[in-house]
Amino acid sequence: MHTEEELFEQLKKIIVEKLKVEDPAKVTKEARFREDLNADSLDTYDLVYSIEEEMEITIPAEKATDFEKVGDALAFIVSQKN
Repeated sequence: MHTEEELFEQLKKIIVEKLKVEDPAKVTKEARFREDLNADSLDTYDLVYSIEEEMEITIPAEKATDFEKVGDALAFIVSQKN
């Protein structure tokens, strides 16, 4: 069982690495993948794949397209891990 905060830190690490975010402080639960973190659709696909691998969950494609903010992805991860 992981706390939401632990899962957020793990997610944040993946986002910083995959999206090459220069300032990790930009990765907040309110940050939007496209507008705030400059992710394009290919980045998003790669990110979803990395989250699935590292967190050992499956994210359906239709669900992944719903992730507008980091918090959206986090909420889904929390629902799968707890």
